[in-house]
Amino acid sequence: MSKINVSCRWMKVTLAVVGCLLLAGCGPRLNSGIVVSKKYEPEEKWIQILMVPRIYTVGKSTVTSFMAVPVFHRKPECWVMTIHGSVEDRNGKKKEKTRALYVPRETYEKTSVGDFYTVQPPDKAEVPIEQHDATSEEQLAYREKPACPR
Repeated sequence: MSKINVSCRWMKVTLAVVGCLLLAGCGPRLNSGIVVSKKYEPEEKWIQILMVPRIYTVGKSTVTSFMAVPVFHRKPECWVMTIHGSVEDRNGKKKEKTRALYVPRETYEKTSVGDFYTVQPPDKAEVPIEQHDATSEEQLAYREKPACPR
């Protein structure tokens, strides 16, 4: 057996395994269930120092030095609810799943552990009855409102 045949066979096996692993993560998403836990994540701020190399020449020689650059990070406060329920896969089998949701503060405060909660899909969200151009105050309020990571 030649080396090319062996490497092709290993390549096929590797691609098959990677494909199976990718497909294993696919499936229906949990959109409703019982709230099993709630967690408030306070705002966090931290500074990370990165060492950035600087390369410059002096005459015929090259000199490398490092410069410390501070990077400021901020994670806004978030409200997280975890729901647990079952979903049907393509074969009709029910699977138990758990999903963490980042929700607005009002939803977090209204919902208790043990309540049934349904996720509102973005494409089925209510359409506003009245539409208008945003005023400068509304634009400013929108810019100041922190977004939770999804």
